[in-house]
Order: sequence, then structure tokens, then C-alpha cells
Amino acid sequence: GGSKYELYFPESNSTIYTTLEVRGGTIHDLHVSEAAFIPPERIRSTLQAVPLDGYVSYETTPNGLNHFHDLWNDTNAGLEKFFFPWFFHPEYRIATGPLKYTDDEKKLVVHALVNYKVLLTDEQIAFRRFKISELRGFKNFISEYPEDDQSCFLSSGSNPFDLSVLKNKLS
Repeated sequence: GGSKYELYFPESNSTIYTTLEVRGGTIHDLHVSEAAFIPPERIRSTLQAVPLDGYVSYETTPNGLNHFHDLWNDTNAGLEKFFFPWFFHPEYRIATGPLKYTDDEKKLVVHALVNYKVLLTDEQIAFRRFKISELRGFKNFISEYPEDDQSCFLSSGSNPFDLSVLKNKLS
């Protein structure tokens, strides 16, 4: 059996499938993609298909101060959290000569080194500058290419506050 959204493994009577919501059935391993963009009631109903010994993982880019932000900050949720800033990805580089860094870029270099043990290169800063320009501003850049697990929530969604002011307060 199977369709373009389903793979069936008869030897273990298992199925891997893609769907937008589950009601009924049992899901032993659930992965919720782009969780911050899914209405929380849909996630809650799908979680009811996962038994107590089941496994649930979430992955998402941020979408403001919403239900996923609440889940991320819930210290009682029992979640193991992983945050991956854009500069972990080796492909996010643009060849360049030596650069003179802005004060903001100097703070980022220190942040990356202290918090992630990553020494940023001129090529990574050139990538960042290009993307900020391409996305028409820092707010749009940081929403798509987060640098820490707090300002990413502030820069996405429909936040009425100036991110640069908030980011400086968080630093």
C-alpha cells in the first residue's frame, strides 16, 4: 500500500505518513513541523493520538509571542530544547575580503563565541549583511535567521516594538 503521503512497512506493520491533523488512531512517534504556525487546538487534538510512552518532537521557526513561545519557555514541560542559530550552517557564507565590523557585529561575534563556541568569520558577516539587505532590514533577517532563542520570538509575528531596542535590553 501507500500513497505519496504514506509509506507502509508490512514486516513491522508500521506506517510513516504526512498529515495536517490526526483524530483517532495511535501515533508512537510524532513530529510536528513548523509548530509555531499551527493553531494550538490542532496540535492539542493530534497529541491525544500519542500514548504516554510515545515520542513527540517539534521543529519550527519562530512566529511571535504565541503558544510555541509559551511552550519553549515552560520549564515544567519536560522538553529537551535545541536552538540552532544561522551561523551553525557552514553554507551561510559569502566570499569577501577583510571587513570592518559595526558595533552590532562585534557584539554578535562575542555572543557567538561565548554562548556557542563559534568564532564568526568575515564570510559569515558578509552573508549576514547581504541577507539583511535582501530581506530589507534586520527585523526580517532575524526572523528568518535567528541568533538567539529569545530575540527570534520578538522579531517574528506581529510585534509592535522596535526589535533593536529590545535586543539591546536582552544583551
